[in-house]
Amino acid sequence: MNLGRNLRKVVDVFVELDDDAVAEAPEPHTEYLHVSPDHPLDAPMSSEPAPNPPEPTQQAAPASTPEPAVPAAAAPAPSPAPGEPLDFGAVYKRAGIAPVPLTAEQLLETLAALPADLSADVRRATVNALLRTLGKASGATPQMAMTDARLKIAALTKYAQDLSNETEQFVEQANIEIRALEVHIQEKRNAIAEAQARLSSSTGLCSNGCNDLQKVLDFFGTDPG
Repeated sequence: MNLGRNLRKVVDVFVELDDDAVAEAPEPHTEYLHVSPDHPLDAPMSSEPAPNPPEPTQQAAPASTPEPAVPAAAAPAPSPAPGEPLDFGAVYKRAGIAPVPLTAEQLLETLAALPADLSADVRRATVNALLRTLGKASGATPQMAMTDARLKIAALTKYAQDLSNETEQFVEQANIEIRALEVHIQEKRNAIAEAQARLSSSTGLCSNGCNDLQKVLDFFGTDPG
C-alpha cells in the first residue's frame, strides 16, 4: 500500500487537486569508477628458473627536457553542471538511507495538497488524523517522516562538504600542474630564443666570410689571366 498516495486521495475530498499523477522518479543507478594502478613488467621471461632475478634495464635519458613529473589532479566526485538537477536519490542511496513507509517527500506532497489558508495547527491536526487512519497498516508515523528528513539533511550536508573538500584539493593540485607547465613552457621559449640568436649569429658570420672570399674573385676579375 502506497501510504503517500492514499493520503493524497483523502485530502482530495476537501481540496480540488490536479488529476495528473506525480511521476515517481526511478531509483537512480550509480556506478563508481575504481581505477587501480597498473605496473607493467617489461623484463623478459626465461624458460629456465634463474638463481637471481634479472637486473632492471636502465633506459637512456632523453636528450630533450623531460616533462615535469607532477601527479595529475584527480577530478572531484560527479556533480551536476550549473542548471542541471541533483540526483538526490543517488546521494541518499550512497548515504545508506533505507526506504520507509512514509518518507519526508511524501509528507511534503500531502502538505502541499492542503489549503494554503489553513493555520499550522489545523494542518498538523489534519495530517495526524490522516496518519492515524491510513498509517495503521504500514506503521507510518509523523516521527518516521521527521527521522527520514533529518537523515536526508545530514546526507546532503555531508555530500556538499565532501564535494567542497574534493574540489578544493582538485584546484590546488591543478594549480601545481599549471605552475609546472608554465616553467616548462618558459624553458622552451628560452630555447627558441637561443636557437634564433644562434641562427642570426651564424648567418652573419657566413655572410662576412662570403664577403671576404668574394674579394679574391673581385681581385682577379672573371679571367685570372
